[in-house]
Amino acid sequence: YDSSPFPEILYDNGPAIASNQLYHMSMIILMENKPRLYKTKHSKSPTWHAKQICSISLNNDHQGCWNNSVQTLYVAGKLLTHEDEHKIILDLMDEIETTTGWAMRFRGKDLKEFWEQSC
Repeated sequence: YDSSPFPEILYDNGPAIASNQLYHMSMIILMENKPRLYKTKHSKSPTWHAKQICSISLNNDHQGCWNNSVQTLYVAGKLLTHEDEHKIILDLMDEIETTTGWAMRFRGKDLKEFWEQSC
C-alpha cells in the first residue's frame, strides 16, 4: 500500500493494538451519539479516527489486532467515502478471514450495501 490513504501505524504488542483500535472506535461512537454529559477538547474528526483504525489493522498483522477488527473496521468503513479506501478495507477483511478464520466477509458485504445506499 505505497500510496495508501492510511498512515503507517505500528505497535509492538497485541494489547496496544487492540486497545488503540477500541479507543478509536469508542471516540467515533461518542462523537456520533453526543451524550448529554460528553464534553471533549478532542479536535480530531470521526474520519480521522476511522483512518487510524484501518491503519492499525493494515500495518499490524498480530492476532491481537485482527481478532478485534470485525466491528472496528465496520464502524470505520462506514465513515470512509473514497473507492480506494473501500477496496483496501474489503481486501483487508478478506485477508483477515483467510488468515485467521475470523468471519469478516459478512461485514464487507454489509459495508458494500451501506456504501451503495450512501451514494
